[in-house]
Order: sequence, then C-alpha cells, then structure tokens
Amino acid sequence: SQQYWNDAYRDGVFLSQWDYDFPSQELVGALSVLQLPTGSVALDLGCGGGRDAIYLAQNGFIVTGIDVSSAAIEVATRRAQESGASVTWLVGDVLDLPFTNQAFDLVTDRACFHHIADSDRPGYVQEVSKILKPGGFLVIRGSSYSRDDSFYGVTEESIRTLFSDSDFVLGKLFSIKLVNNAGGLAANMVTLRRK
Repeated sequence: SQQYWNDAYRDGVFLSQWDYDFPSQELVGALSVLQLPTGSVALDLGCGGGRDAIYLAQNGFIVTGIDVSSAAIEVATRRAQESGASVTWLVGDVLDLPFTNQAFDLVTDRACFHHIADSDRPGYVQEVSKILKPGGFLVIRGSSYSRDDSFYGVTEESIRTLFSDSDFVLGKLFSIKLVNNAGGLAANMVTLRRK
C-alpha cells in the first residue's frame, strides 16, 4: 500500500532493503545493446529512490520517474538535485499513467511489475502499450518467483500469457540477480518491443 511505501522511504528502511548506490547494471547492459539515440524519451515505472532515472538523464535521455510513494519521490528529487540531473518526478499509479499516447521510447521497470497482482497485470500491459512509441522498448526486471503477497513472479509463463496476444514482440527471458544493498534477489529480466 501507499502507506507502507511512504513509511519505508521516510524511516530509511528502503536503504538497507531494496535501494542501491549505483545505476542497476542490467539497465546499463540493456542501454548498451538498445543504442537509443540521445534525446530519447524514457519513463521509469516505480522509480523509487531514482537511481536509474538519474542515470538515464545523465546519459542524454529525457526522463520521467513515477512512483506511488510521495516519500520515494522526495528522495529521488533530492538525489537528482545533488547529482545535477534533470528528471521530471511524479507521484502516480502505473495502472493509470498520466501521459499521452506513444510518448516514450523506453520504459524501464526494476521491481515494480513484480508487485502488481495478477488481476491488475492486464491493466499494466494496456497502460504501457498505450504510452510506448511503435518500436519502443519495455525492460522489466523482477523476482523470478511469487511469494505470499509480496511478489508476483516475472516468469516465462506470466510474460507470455500477458504479452503474446498484445502489441509487443517478446524477447528472451534471462535469469539474473537483482542486486541491491540487501544483497539481491533471484530475478528474471526481459526486454519487449512495441510493434
């Protein structure tokens, strides 16, 4: 819930749990392969403390970070100011994105999708499909397994079920470790291209 996330960002719990002190290496790897031109427009879904959004801005992207937690956005805003990066930060819901159609070349999602319940995931696909330009990319990284109510796995089956009849071309699923200050999480990564 929003309250949970706000508390975690206000009392600093996030720092030892899921935050990280550098841009996520799987995003850096994806960027090196995707070769998007300078000035490409990017969105970080569930941007948290803002590390990835800030890195994108420092590398020539026009970036928006959105998170359901206003406290997370406060952390991200402070970090962006400290690093001199220009990012547009928004408090909002990834299931109801406040953007016009086909606004983005890249949507990055590090550990947001794995918090979205199965019943809400078709809405996520619809929203991201709406805001990505044709030929744009969605890069998802999240827990490879479901656990109680904390994670909904990013699995071959869940990605295929959600995206195969949609406006996306599915990439290969890669097993990764989602590295963070707590150590890391067994995860999967997949890159999808908007048709």
